[in-house]
Amino acid sequence: MAALKRLNPGLPDEAYSQALALVVQDDITKTLIALNEEKYRLLRDGVPVKYRDAAGRLVDKRLRLIDFDHPDKNRYLAVREMWVRGKLWLRRPDVIGFVNGLPLVFIELKRFEVHIDSAYKRNYTDYLDTIPHLFHWNALVVISNGHDAQYGSLTSTRSTSTAGSGWTKTTRNRTKISPCCRSCSRACSTDSDCWTWWRTSSCSTPRKAPRTRSWLVTTSSWA
Repeated sequence: MAALKRLNPGLPDEAYSQALALVVQDDITKTLIALNEEKYRLLRDGVPVKYRDAAGRLVDKRLRLIDFDHPDKNRYLAVREMWVRGKLWLRRPDVIGFVNGLPLVFIELKRFEVHIDSAYKRNYTDYLDTIPHLFHWNALVVISNGHDAQYGSLTSTRSTSTAGSGWTKTTRNRTKISPCCRSCSRACSTDSDCWTWWRTSSCSTPRKAPRTRSWLVTTSSWA
């Protein structure tokens, strides 16, 4: 609620309440992927609400969840080993990255000597089953053992080779270029690039926004 009011000031409480209801809404009839895509549209386009202004006129408006034009106005938080309650189980992911309170980033870490596949097979896939609501808003999944790392999305498939799977393999010295979204093959980053492409509905006119990689290291300077 605080982020809604901060990014969309001066509206009646009714508008914020409607938006918050849509943000936390769950639908057991939909798959996790369908819910994730639905939340993504709210993230990209804004949350639709209806309210009456001071003159009594009905107003249709979309409330922003993220300020893409002024990234410094968003609030970022990385939380380590936060307990998440599912319907039957408690789980504790290694790192969850929040933007304006939305859990957009999931990171699972292993010790240096443990193969990176362990993070995927033993942890990530288990969390998808036991705490699926954590991934309703997810935009990025990262697994790493401190030497090798891979990142992808909920629709990325797992195979012995990352080529064509939707996962990008990175090492300490090199980053391979891969598609950054589900529907196109636009290369999203290189080692020297500090930007990522935020796609539009057609992915034909992308908009640049800061990648803010530093949140993986520290949050001490963030509001």
